[in-house]
Amino acid sequence: MWVSRPLSAREADVVTALLGAVGEPVPATLEVDEACGCGCPTVTFVHDPCEIGATEVVVATVAGTTDAVAVLRAACGGLESLEYLPLSGDDPPSEFPPPSSLMVQPPAP
Repeated sequence: MWVSRPLSAREADVVTALLGAVGEPVPATLEVDEACGCGCPTVTFVHDPCEIGATEVVVATVAGTTDAVAVLRAACGGLESLEYLPLSGDDPPSEFPPPSSLMVQPPAP
């Protein structure tokens, strides 16, 4: 669902916490281009059009669940999205959890 809006306070807090945990700078301007249509909090950021494909910048598990939150980088280098991954199979929340409940996972070798 196309929305074009600034990050919510929670989204900004989560992005800042996750990127900071791995020493990545937070872009000065980061805007939401699209929200997931399923009701989960996943959002896609405005970024330059480029090839399809994204890589993980950082992944964190959500305390008390097997769910995860990830920041992805687009093929062209900009940040692509903030993803909620409902790995538990339960219905995802409508808002990202607070940064204090996220446990950053070490990067894959």
